[in-house]
Amino acid sequence: MLALILGVCRKVLRKENELLVRVGRLERYRRQDLLQTRERDQREQRGLLFESSAVLSCLPAREDEQLLTLDTFLDGKRNFQKAKNAFMSIGGHDVQSCTPLIMRKMISTDLALNYNYSGTRGKVAFQVYGNIIWLIRSVIRVRQVGATDEEIDRHLSRWLAQALRRTKTKAYDKEGGNGQTEENINQEEEEI
Repeated sequence: MLALILGVCRKVLRKENELLVRVGRLERYRRQDLLQTRERDQREQRGLLFESSAVLSCLPAREDEQLLTLDTFLDGKRNFQKAKNAFMSIGGHDVQSCTPLIMRKMISTDLALNYNYSGTRGKVAFQVYGNIIWLIRSVIRVRQVGATDEEIDRHLSRWLAQALRRTKTKAYDKEGGNGQTEENINQEEEEI
């Protein structure tokens, strides 16, 4: 009888040791994951997440080819998620404030001069970059859950339409002008 009890105790101790080894492995994995998360958060705070990919590191796009490359890059689910995570580090609390901040990181004002949303008046249609638009909508919807495509597209269209005004304001500011910001321009246009 005693031998039977000792045999059961040995089995229990063996199982307990196996479980302790497994728990130790899980704890190491958890610590590694925490360290990676902490490092990623620190990179985000320093704005280095855009360097995680050659495509994202060349933003804002200054040429049409760069926009096409970005749109193609976003075809992959993993790439899309990587870009979405990178753009999530950009501030803004609603559609109106998020859109210009995202667009400023995505496309240069000089390149934006060549685009409007629908491609009218001799400009290139920005809406052909479906993956880029989907990315912008996804990022904004994380902050503004109820945002509609139409609302996002309206602000996106407005940002593109104001490119010329931004370049003039930037030049005027360099000459010692009034220091008008993009938010002031947006507010003035809404009042009109």
